[in-house]
Amino acid sequence: MFTKFSRARWAAAGAAIAVTLGAGGLGLVDAAKGSGERAVYTAIEPCRLVDTRPDYGIGGRTTPLGPAEVYPITAHGDNGECTGIPGDVVALELNVTGLLNTGATHFTVWSGAGEFPNASHVNLAAGADPTPNSVTTELNGAGFAIRNNSATAHVIVDIVGIYQDHHHDDRYLTETVFGRTVDFPTNLAPEDDYPLDQVVTTTRAGRLLATMSFVGGAVCSGSANALVYLTIDDVPIPSSTVKLQSSTPVRTTLTGVTTQSIAAGAHTLGAAVECWSTATVTSRFYDGVSTSSVTVLPTS
Repeated sequence: MFTKFSRARWAAAGAAIAVTLGAGGLGLVDAAKGSGERAVYTAIEPCRLVDTRPDYGIGGRTTPLGPAEVYPITAHGDNGECTGIPGDVVALELNVTGLLNTGATHFTVWSGAGEFPNASHVNLAAGADPTPNSVTTELNGAGFAIRNNSATAHVIVDIVGIYQDHHHDDRYLTETVFGRTVDFPTNLAPEDDYPLDQVVTTTRAGRLLATMSFVGGAVCSGSANALVYLTIDDVPIPSSTVKLQSSTPVRTTLTGVTTQSIAAGAHTLGAAVECWSTATVTSRFYDGVSTSSVTVLPTS
C-alpha cells in the first residue's frame, strides 16, 4: 500500500475540446417519434381490466360484443380491477380471451385510432371453448379498442405488462471528450512542475474514465519503487495507480474512473509521480509519446 499522494506531478500537453453526442437509433413504433424515443416494457402483476360476463361485469359491461361492434376500453388510471396504470403508458401487453360466442367470429385489438386494421388477434370457432391469446397494442390516448367481427361473444381482458414512453437521452450514453497523442519532455528534474496539463471540457455531469499510456518512470532514493497515477483537478484517481521499478523506463497504461460524479465544465487531467513510502524522487524521465483519452460515463 502506498501512504501518500504528493504534490509533485507531471502532466501532458493538451487543449480544451468538447464533443456532444446525439442519441442514435430508429423509433420502434412510429416514424414520427424522435430518434431517441423508446417504449420501455415493464411486466406487472396481472390484473383484470374487463370481463363482460353478466355474473362479473368487470369494467362496467355485462353484455356480449355484438357483430361488427367496436368496444372502446380505458386503460390509464383505475379501471376494472386494474389500479394505478400510469398516464405515460403508450402500449399494453394483454391477455385477451373470447368466450360464450354464438358463432364463428374473431376479435381485432388496436389503439382505436382510425380504421381498424386487417388483423385478427383472437379467433373463435362456433362452439369453441374459451380461447385466450397474448396481444400487444398501442394506446390512443388513455385507451384502446376491441372489434368483434360477427357473432356475439363475451370478452375478458387482463393486463400483464405496460410500455412507458421514454427518451434515451445522453444520460444513457458515454461521451468521448478527447483522445490524442502528445510529446513528452525528457529528463525532468524532480522539482520541475511541467505546466502542460490537459484541460477537458465535458458537456454534462458524469464519472470520468481517464486513460493515459506512456513510456516513463522515476528514480527514487534508496531504490524505492515509484508510483504513478492520474489526477482530475489535482485530485488523485486511486484506481489508476501503477507501481514502477525505480529507474526502469517501461511502457505503462494508467486507467481509472473518478469515484464521484464530475460536474459539467472544464477539468484538468494530469498524472503524478511519487516514491514508495518515505523515499523521495531524485529524478524523473519521460521518453517517447503519450496517448490519452477521457470519457464521461453515465451517472446511473
